[in-house]
Amino acid sequence: MVTVPKRAREKWFSAHIVLVIMPKARANRAAVDVWENIVLIKAVNAAAAKRQAASMGRFHARQSKTDANIEFRGVRAVVDVLPSPTGKATWNEILESGAEVSCNKLQFASRTEISRFMKLQKAKVELLW
Repeated sequence: MVTVPKRAREKWFSAHIVLVIMPKARANRAAVDVWENIVLIKAVNAAAAKRQAASMGRFHARQSKTDANIEFRGVRAVVDVLPSPTGKATWNEILESGAEVSCNKLQFASRTEISRFMKLQKAKVELLW
């Protein structure tokens, strides 16, 4: 029986790391700022990728040099990366330009809200996943 090396079985994932930003000089406001960092991870499966992402998130929270306390909240999603829109790269090769590293499903109240979103303006949107 031929054993496939672990490295050859790895594939790319994107992991959504959620960090909560708490200003050191707390303002009286209900809003909470959150960073969702999307990182590429090479792992044998989604569970291993999630563990690596959690480790990265905790590290970033400890190492952050800002005027705020950074709290690692968790890994919101782990998504398979589709490395090759042209079909030239295989799962274990280097990613090529145009690779889809992540996606979100959003729902807008109207087409006007989509236009606002596209112009980087405040918009009414619901993140479905």
